[in-house]
Amino acid sequence: MNSIGKRLTYLLIVAVAFTCFSGINITGAEQQGSLPSVFKQVDLGDTGLAGSAGYKDGVFTINGSGEDIFGYRDTAHFVYKEITGDFEAVVRVLDITNVHFQAKAGLMVRASLESKSEVVHLGTRAKDSNYEGEPECKSEFIWRTSKKNSKGVLQIKASNIVEPEGADPEELRPPVWLKVVRKGNKFSGYKSSNGKEWVFITEQEVNMPVKAYVGLDVCAHDKTKICTAKFEGFAIKQGVKVKIPSYATRINKTPVDNTKSKYLFIVYNDATYIPLTNNYCQVLGILKKGDIKTGISISLDKNAKKTDVKTELSGKYSVKEEYTAYTLAVPIDINTKRFDNVAVANPVLIFNNIIYFPMTQKFAGNEFNCKISMDKKTGFSIEK
Repeated sequence: MNSIGKRLTYLLIVAVAFTCFSGINITGAEQQGSLPSVFKQVDLGDTGLAGSAGYKDGVFTINGSGEDIFGYRDTAHFVYKEITGDFEAVVRVLDITNVHFQAKAGLMVRASLESKSEVVHLGTRAKDSNYEGEPECKSEFIWRTSKKNSKGVLQIKASNIVEPEGADPEELRPPVWLKVVRKGNKFSGYKSSNGKEWVFITEQEVNMPVKAYVGLDVCAHDKTKICTAKFEGFAIKQGVKVKIPSYATRINKTPVDNTKSKYLFIVYNDATYIPLTNNYCQVLGILKKGDIKTGISISLDKNAKKTDVKTELSGKYSVKEEYTAYTLAVPIDINTKRFDNVAVANPVLIFNNIIYFPMTQKFAGNEFNCKISMDKKTGFSIEK
């Protein structure tokens, strides 16, 4: 056989081998769809085995190895996004594989992606974990902060841990809801069985920068194994800066003066948002149910009747100023489908206690059969 024939044979063998073995999961990691573009993932420190993460139908599946989240350093897999300022993060931990009785998964806040970074971790363990015959499943609040020594040098302190006292282990087993609230440098941890009634765990002060990394973590507590955890209902309520449109806006050809209107349009991440007031919903054929505390449902109202636009000129705003709106952190259904507000670039917002919806083609056109247009001369228009 000549050199060309030998090379072709070699390539064929490699191709067959790759085809046969590429589908085998040699580490035990469970594969899912790719992460939403607003999230990133990283292995913190020397985890031993590489972690991975995916997202499908509102569920995050994260595979992580590593030794621990504790002491002077963390080794775990981390899925995150950057959040500036105060926030409220909630998630439901559905399941954790029991690869070690101290394997853990939950919410994490970090000052940096270095393993020795300041950290807040609120997590739980596998529902069937036990140590010497006793249930080991628990919710635990772990934090590490920094402090200047006598010479003024900033030093990282070993992390500490707080566990709920007198709690029934059954109430701490997955599925369980977890919540971390940041106010300045104070971080509070809560747990819940239903995501509505919360049990306070602890509040600790951590020297965290204003912009921090917030997300979900998984640690196997064994560098030779992979732990898989599943999460749903991940939501972050945070303040975001919005502006008043510098262009004209119309709804069903009726001009809206956003500097004077009580129910003005706003702009966030290059998308125009409109308030879902009762009048605007009727005009656009949108049916809105629920509230901003428990959850909302937004759907196409096929029985909507033609209604005139009503404007109320009691506002006072400037196109030169920035204003603060908040991301909605409760369940949202759009045309009966769950909308994951934390996983998109243009989330549903709250401004002046009114729900604001991004009127992009995806939503205004595809979901609610509205016609939108944007022109440099005439501005933004939405019609039904």
